[in-house]
Amino acid sequence: MNIGKTIKRLRREQNMTQEKLADYLNISPQAVSRWENGLAMPDLSLIPIIANLFEVTTDLLFDMDSTDTSAAIDVLLQKSCDAESAQDLNEKSLKILRDGAAKYPNSWLMKYELLNKLYTTYATYREYLSPAFLDEAIAIGEEILDGCTVDEYRYASIEILSAIYATVDDKEKAKRVVGRLPKGSIVADKIMIALCDGEEKENLIKNNISTYLEALCIRLRSLAMSSGYTSEQRLEILNKIIGVYDVLFESESDRATELMCDVHRYISVIYADMGDAQGVIRHIEAQAQIFERIYNESSIEPSLIRIRSEQGESYQKSVARDLSYLADELLYKLDGERYDFVRDDPEFVAILDRLEFFVN
Repeated sequence: MNIGKTIKRLRREQNMTQEKLADYLNISPQAVSRWENGLAMPDLSLIPIIANLFEVTTDLLFDMDSTDTSAAIDVLLQKSCDAESAQDLNEKSLKILRDGAAKYPNSWLMKYELLNKLYTTYATYREYLSPAFLDEAIAIGEEILDGCTVDEYRYASIEILSAIYATVDDKEKAKRVVGRLPKGSIVADKIMIALCDGEEKENLIKNNISTYLEALCIRLRSLAMSSGYTSEQRLEILNKIIGVYDVLFESESDRATELMCDVHRYISVIYADMGDAQGVIRHIEAQAQIFERIYNESSIEPSLIRIRSEQGESYQKSVARDLSYLADELLYKLDGERYDFVRDDPEFVAILDRLEFFVN
């Protein structure tokens, strides 16, 4: 038995340094080094903590056969499925999982399966069960969130636990649990929308549409500029972004202005590389028109799917500063050599003069 060698192997499998493991356990890196070199043993109080960290059983830490443990857990899970019955409201099935969780206390899989079975049993037979039936599930779910480091079990448990809290009419706890999903998670957004009502729900939906739409268009832009596409294909992809915004947004000030300017500029770059002067001028002109429409708007009129922005002079001044930055950046890019072939074109010169207005 060499627990140090096992810890070393598990640590390396997770690309974890001795220093990181020591920090997690609140001990010195030298202590970890002594374990791994067979010069010392971990304190017994640290064994379950180490097992939980690496998502293994204490048996495995002591170099016992983990294959048998895994196989035994698989057998229990199958027995639990086979024992499902409406006659006893899944009581035999649940007992198998409870006994398994007690026998293998370091198995997050066993805990998750018990959590899942408790919730699905209540969802199926709720007319025969008291909401107190879910107390056990809540305790297990919170334990998983506090101790488990396997994302698969954590995220699935968050979905179940948020649904349980919503079932017992504790939406604030449900929202708190959902907040433990990664920021920007589509699953989290879906659950939060289901948990909210009225204006809060409407605003969440609008935020989601805006966020996902912009993320989609940014990815389309990146795709268009990647290798493997002809100039014509790149133009087709970039024009799809313009088409999406034209369909969805009525107000120029309500668009992702910087993104749209980037798209028109990328298109102008492609046309410049193709030697197409009119294509260059057309899309530089489009950017100038975006600036002018925003600058000249007397009020902010958000489109139907946006959250209404605060109106007023302070907002207008903020827009002016943004336009100054964007126009200055565009003029700098247009000073590049690729535009030399069109630099003396009167239309091109006139557009540059209009852009200078926003910088000065």
